[in-house]
Amino acid sequence: MKPVIFLLLLIFSNASRADVVTLAEAVAAGTLHLEFKSNGRDRLILTVTNPGPAPAALAVPAGLLFADKNGAQIISVIRALTLPVAPGETVQAILPAVALSVQNALAPTACVLIAQTAPRLTPLLAYAEKNPDLPVDTTQLAALCLVENVRFNDWQKFLAPTRLPAAIPAASSEIVEAVDALGILREIAPGEKPALGEDAELKLRALRNPVSRSKAMALFGMNLPGESAPGIAPSLGQLLHRKPGDNCPTCQARAKGAAPPNDL
Repeated sequence: MKPVIFLLLLIFSNASRADVVTLAEAVAAGTLHLEFKSNGRDRLILTVTNPGPAPAALAVPAGLLFADKNGAQIISVIRALTLPVAPGETVQAILPAVALSVQNALAPTACVLIAQTAPRLTPLLAYAEKNPDLPVDTTQLAALCLVENVRFNDWQKFLAPTRLPAAIPAASSEIVEAVDALGILREIAPGEKPALGEDAELKLRALRNPVSRSKAMALFGMNLPGESAPGIAPSLGQLLHRKPGDNCPTCQARAKGAAPPNDL
């Protein structure tokens, strides 16, 4: 078996020379042998065996929903990909996914395909497709806001099994993820008011965090000290981290940390 890890959108050049079938077609027709496992949170492990005499290519679209045998742990593949499988070969791919409930346990489990689309997540999946540098954790939080309207405390509990406590709480990455997720939600679902954005603890910690402060001020409609007119903070489009080097506050902080000391 050849293990292959897919964490970004991948399109293989040799797929055009194979018979391309969608994952749903392969499940229905049995042309490929498929096995699905997940860790209940951010990974779907897809094992594909091609028993036929001809090469095949499996098209896996974004937004597929899977569940374990109890239907409790549901995940959605984030980005589309095409996976080539040679005759007689077995290929394993680790696909990025998001949990659709904060109750999802972090545990390996077999799962099955239950639906072709996740309508509630359609705007988020479209955003992720256009922004391949979008961190998985930020996508995860935005998805939980859309599906369960989680608060900051829910997000912290969800992260607890996978993260060590931050040495300085105000500088923890969960703050940056929350502010970025709110910025994305404002862009893709402008008519909604996420409970995350009403959280007093998140607001305070985001404003104290030097990395997220500018973004938080834009989100919460605040202005810098000494400025009389509100609403003058940079636009969210300027503040969201979209790619390395885009001069957002995250990139500025990284550049400042990497700068050589001033030897005056």
